Amino acid sequence: MKKLISLVLALALCCMMIPAMAESDSLAGVWYIGHGTINGEPVVVFDPEAVTITLLEDGTGILAAMAVGQQIDCKWTYADGKLTLSAEGQNDIECQVVDGEIALVQDAMEFYMTRTPDDTPVDLPGSLVAESADAFDGTWVPSKVVMWGLMVDAASAVSGTASIANLQIEGGNVSFVMEGSDPEPQDFSFDNGVLTSVQDAVVYKVTSTLTLLEDGSMMYSVLTEAMGQSMPTTFFYVKAE
Repeated sequence: MKKLISLVLALALCCMMIPAMAESDSLAGVWYIGHGTINGEPVVVFDPEAVTITLLEDGTGILAAMAVGQQIDCKWTYADGKLTLSAEGQNDIECQVVDGEIALVQDAMEFYMTRTPDDTPVDLPGSLVAESADAFDGTWVPSKVVMWGLMVDAASAVSGTASIANLQIEGGNVSFVMEGSDPEPQDFSFDNGVLTSVQDAVVYKVTSTLTLLEDGSMMYSVLTEAMGQSMPTTFFYVKAE
């Protein structure tokens, strides 16, 4: 489980670059996550308001990550199609304005901010109330990850040697399995049709919930609280073939 927590935190740090996308022209206004790709694969905008950039006429602005309740004051300038965001104690962020959108390209990530949020809801399968813990039994492999308002394929959410753990569940006993490592068991309890776990350590608290879905998949919701911030992450799993 420690490895999974580390991965979640690493993903968060990676995704914290997303707010670096702002726009330009008469750039004043609020900008929302519009679309993007990771490793060439398109991402689904799960919540366009999860990350926003507000640019004011006086050259100041706000980078807001509503998922963790965080706001950062910044200053912005625009020249020759390039928007530069500056925040105290942070490196400047440079974005290109392309076809009326603010583009951030970094390594394998490309994200674009737009003036108008797409409020079309993401169609997700409904949740089930399991009759017993045994309903979760099996080997589950990750398929999707939702973080910072974006839904991406699990394979696109990590790079290099990083990976997301498979889950082995038997009689309510959950083990996290990483390739080349021994399974790491974690205590879950069955209540109200779901499996839940709370890990309360000195520097962080992690609340996990496993919920079965109508299409046969499983949702794994994780709320990590650390250093005065809370970070929700959702994984979707499917049964191994």
